[in-house]
Amino acid sequence: MSVRVLVIAMAITILLSNYLLKFLVGPYLTAAAFTFPVVYLIIDCANRFYGKIKAYKVMLWGVALGIAGSFLVAIGDQIYGTQIISTRIAIASLVAFTVSQVLNVAIFDKLRDLTMWKTPVISSGMGSIIDTFIFFFIAFSALTFSLVPDGNDWALAPVTHLGIEMPTWAVMAAADLLVKFCMIVVLLPPYLGIVRLVYQAR
Repeated sequence: MSVRVLVIAMAITILLSNYLLKFLVGPYLTAAAFTFPVVYLIIDCANRFYGKIKAYKVMLWGVALGIAGSFLVAIGDQIYGTQIISTRIAIASLVAFTVSQVLNVAIFDKLRDLTMWKTPVISSGMGSIIDTFIFFFIAFSALTFSLVPDGNDWALAPVTHLGIEMPTWAVMAAADLLVKFCMIVVLLPPYLGIVRLVYQAR
């Protein structure tokens, strides 16, 4: 599995995930929650096979191509059934992805000698927490609405869930994070399978 293949896979995953932000799966969850965790599988494979430096290169090229592609096809102009500013979504995606993946790569590199399954689970789990909070905060919180007003205050509407009242964006973030955790578990067998196949081929 070459670095070029990993970069292409990364770009496609980011592009697809940005597109799937448009589609709701339930009241507080988008379809992107099911595809974005594949990014962690790709980065972890790059880190395992080629080391930290090339993992960062895969991350940078992947996000550059993915974000560029998202702008080219005008993704982000309608999310959750309402018009919102594409630039803010793109910025949220870029900042969240970059920070979370830098953290993911660093943690994976530090823990690479642990049991094969523990390293990606811990690094991807920490990366997912950071990514989810940063993305939803920048994209939908009261602070960013005050800085870049667009008249859409639905994300700030309070929602009572399990006896706790939170703004809609925080509930969406919690649902998104839960799915990401589940997807980390689902993607663990494919990751382990890819690692075994690559090592056997060497």
